[in-house]
Amino acid sequence: MTAGIAEALRRRAVDGGGYRVHVSLSRVALWILSMGVFDTSYAEEIAGTGELHAYPDPEVFTAETPLGHCQGVTDQVKMSDTPGTYRQVLVPRGSQRAQWLPTA
Repeated sequence: MTAGIAEALRRRAVDGGGYRVHVSLSRVALWILSMGVFDTSYAEEIAGTGELHAYPDPEVFTAETPLGHCQGVTDQVKMSDTPGTYRQVLVPRGSQRAQWLPTA
């Protein structure tokens, strides 16, 4: 896609006029997958060989909810401006009024 855009901009600069770039994202995805995601033998060889290549256990949470005991995986990315927690983990549909919750 980037190559098509760059070529259209080059042609516009050289020849003038306007150019339409048509890209099929599905076809691009199939082309990328056809090249292979990664070398599986390399991945198996390198996995677990050091701290940078370790498979760490995910952080999990447990909570008692109106629907019973709930266990799940926490967000694995920490954001600086969002709290990352929820007041209620799991709430039955229709059990509360639709309204904005108070902040802080």
